Amino acid sequence: AGRSDLVELLAVQRVADLAVYARVALITALQQMPLSAHPKGEFWVKNIILWTKGEDLTELKSLADAKGDIHSFHKLVYIDVKTDLVRTEILKHIRHEAKIQEAHFQLSTRLAREKLSARRGERKILSDIDDTLECSGGKYPAGIDRRYPKGAVYPGICALYRELDLGCPVRQQVSLNNTIPSINTITDDPFETTDSKHGRPGNLTFLSARPHVLGDISERTSYLKFQDMYDHRRLHAMPTLLVGDLRSGSETVVFGDFEPLAVKKAKNFVQYASLYPEFRFVFLGDNGQGDVRAAELVADEFEKTAGLHRYKLERVYIHLVQPIEETHHRHASFDAAAHAWKANNIVFVDSYVDAAIDAATCHPPLIGPLGLRRIALAALADLETYCWGGAHRAALSGTSSTASSGLALSAGGSYYQSAFSKSVLRQSIAKSTTRSPASLSTNSTPDPEDPSHPSTTGDRLDPRLEQRRQELRAAVQRANTVLVDTFNLAPVDLELPRMSGVGPLSHTSQIVTENTSATQQSDTTTLNHQGPTKSTRRLRFQLPPPGAAVRTPLGGGILLRTRHDDICEVALDWRLSNRQPAIGFFYAASIS
Repeated sequence: AGRSDLVELLAVQRVADLAVYARVALITALQQMPLSAHPKGEFWVKNIILWTKGEDLTELKSLADAKGDIHSFHKLVYIDVKTDLVRTEILKHIRHEAKIQEAHFQLSTRLAREKLSARRGERKILSDIDDTLECSGGKYPAGIDRRYPKGAVYPGICALYRELDLGCPVRQQVSLNNTIPSINTITDDPFETTDSKHGRPGNLTFLSARPHVLGDISERTSYLKFQDMYDHRRLHAMPTLLVGDLRSGSETVVFGDFEPLAVKKAKNFVQYASLYPEFRFVFLGDNGQGDVRAAELVADEFEKTAGLHRYKLERVYIHLVQPIEETHHRHASFDAAAHAWKANNIVFVDSYVDAAIDAATCHPPLIGPLGLRRIALAALADLETYCWGGAHRAALSGTSSTASSGLALSAGGSYYQSAFSKSVLRQSIAKSTTRSPASLSTNSTPDPEDPSHPSTTGDRLDPRLEQRRQELRAAVQRANTVLVDTFNLAPVDLELPRMSGVGPLSHTSQIVTENTSATQQSDTTTLNHQGPTKSTRRLRFQLPPPGAAVRTPLGGGILLRTRHDDICEVALDWRLSNRQPAIGFFYAASIS
C-alpha cells in the first residue's frame, strides 16, 4: 500500500512538478514492475504521458527509447498496455501534440527556431541488423553475405547513421565558389559534434527480424552489443530495438517465404512511426530477405495516412548483397518492381559511401557535404581496423598470438573483436619477451614461411580484403568527384591509414630508414593521426622491446609485439565493459 500511495502521489498528484527525466524513470519503474502487476498501472502511465506536452513529450519518448534496455516506448504502448482504450488515448494525445509542433514550424515561431538552433533532429533512422549493420557471414537464416567476416560491421555504416541523424545544417551548405577549403578548415573527426553535447538522445532504431523469445534473450544479447559499440564510440547514440516474432520467423525458415517477415517488419515500422508523427524517417536494409518488400508496405501505409499524420519516408537505402534481380518482391515483373521502387524513393547501393553520395546530392539533401566527407574518411579507416583486424588475421593464420582477440581502433572510435583472460595476456607478454634479439628487430627480414611471424597475419591471408579495398576506393573516388565538382571541397586522401587512433592527434617520433644503419637517424618527423604519408610509408621506427610500458593515444599500456608494417599491438591499461583487457593496434609513430 505504501508503494502504491507513493506512485499515486508522483504519477497523479505531483506529476506536473516532475522533470522529464523523472517521468521517464517513473514509467520505466512501472514497466519493470511489470505494468500488469497493479490494476492502476496503465492509468498511471497514461496520466504521465497526457501531462507531458510539446517538446517535453518528444524528449520523453526519445529518452524512453535511449535507455539501452528492452523497456522501450514502443514496448510500453503496444505490448505492456493491454487496454485498447488506454492505448487509443495515448496515441491521440501524441498526434495532437505533433500537429501543434508542425503548426509552429509552418508559422516559424520562436519555439520552432529554438528547436532548429538546438539541432534536436527531425529524422528517425531505422535500420536492419544482419547484412545491413553487420555481415552475417552467409549464416542462414540471418543473411547471405559472405564478402566480409561474420560479425564485421560494414565500413561507413556507423558514420552514415550519425550524419543522417544530424541532418544537413545550414552551416554545411557550402556555396559554390572557386576556392577549395584547406584540409585544416574541415572537421574530419566524426565525433566533432556529439549528440550529448547538444543535450539530446539520438534517433537510431534497429528493426530486426530476430524473433522475441521467452525471457527477452535475443533482445538482451543485442542490447549488450549495442552498449559495447556505444561505449567505444562506434554508435553515436544508444539505439532501441524492434524485434520480430516466432511465427514470421518460422515461416521464413521452414518455407523460405520472406513475405511474413516483411509484413512483421512493416507493422513494427508503422507502429513506431505512430509514436513519432513529428519526425520523418529513413530506412536502411538489404536485399537478401524482405527489407525491400517491407519498405514498400510502409510507403503504402504512409500514403494512406498522409492526410492524418506527418509521416514521411524520405529515403530507403538497400544494401546489395545479391543481384538486384533476385530481390524479393510481389510485382508482376522486375521492370514493374523497379518502377515502384523508384517511386517509393528506394535506392540500391553497393556501399554506404554510395548511400552518402545520394544523401548529400538528393533534393532536399539529407546530409551536408562535410558529412559526406566524414563518411568517406570513416569508411576507409573502418575497413582496415576492424573488418579485417588483428582478431580475424590471427584466426586465419592459426597462431595463438594475442592478436586473436582485442580492440581494433579507428578514426571513428573503437570496436572490440573478442576478449581474453588475464593469464593469456601474461603468457603472450612472456612469449614476446623471450624471443631472440634478431626476431625483435624491426629491421629484420620477415620469413614468409614462418607462421608465427607477424607477416603471416597480413592481408594476403584473405583474398577478399584486397577486393573490398578496391571496391571501397572506387566508391570514395566517386565521393571525391562529388566533393570537388559539386561542393568545391578538397578530396578525401585514398592513402589513409590502415589503423589510427581516435580524434585529431599529432605525434613526433624518431624514424630510421631501411637503407641506413640503425645509428643513422633522420630528422624528427611529425605524423598526424592519418598515419604515414607516401614519402614515409617504408620507414621503420625505434621502439622499446616487447613487454615494456608505452604511451598510446588512448593511454598507457604494455607493448606486446611490433609487426613488420610498423603496427604495434598494445595491451591497454583500461578494460572493456565486460572487465576483459583491451588490445589496441597503433602506428609506431603514435607510440612513445
